[in-house]
Amino acid sequence: MRIDTDSDGLISLPSVTTSQILPFLTPELLQQFPPGVIEQLSPQEVVELIPELLYQLPPDLVDQLTPVVIEQLTSRSGRGFALDFGAGIVHDNWELGFGANGVGNRIKWEEFKLKQFTLASLLVDAGFADRRLPPPTGSIDVKLPVRYSGNGAYHWENWSALVDLGYGFENFSFHGGTEYRFSRIEFRGGARYSRKRWQPTGGIGLNLTQRLAFDAALFGTSSNVERIREMSVALSLRIRPGDSGP
Repeated sequence: MRIDTDSDGLISLPSVTTSQILPFLTPELLQQFPPGVIEQLSPQEVVELIPELLYQLPPDLVDQLTPVVIEQLTSRSGRGFALDFGAGIVHDNWELGFGANGVGNRIKWEEFKLKQFTLASLLVDAGFADRRLPPPTGSIDVKLPVRYSGNGAYHWENWSALVDLGYGFENFSFHGGTEYRFSRIEFRGGARYSRKRWQPTGGIGLNLTQRLAFDAALFGTSSNVERIREMSVALSLRIRPGDSGP
């Protein structure tokens, strides 16, 4: 995706003249303007008034004329493999573990489809225009970084504390928390570090019966374009299987 801005944060577009897009205007489109008017408009004004013109222009001109261009490349066929390794130790109240996920991973993608989405203007009420472009030929090999992780936990009477450390595609990550069990209620709190940000977490669990429990969690997340921290809620229902008799 491309969004060009100048030093003041305003949308800035490369220099394209109206004469460059005139050859792509069909007679039907030209009839929408009185003679001599269209030459006095800027290329961006022409595109705002005639959004369907984007379907006629070559990709290089579209990329220069529109403030937002998104290209989506998808594949219908891919083959690959990866190896995962892990080990864990439990001793008394302690738990320790480590793992390596995606060792030697690779996947070869083929049979591509390429689609382009363009927004003619940020100021007028218009949606994205989409069109198909010639996809790349051949294949594309994709590899991801191996993710290494280590975890530890300690349980003591009604308390539990857990820590998980990881390093991989999103660099360093940390998850940690504690839980206190009081009768049928479980109180939880912790924090996580991912994508260079700390996020708080908290929750409560209610054991309705020996086999049925309800959990609610509140956690911070910055999974949005603005990277603004928002609070999210998660709810779950736990069902423990009963003992299978003979």
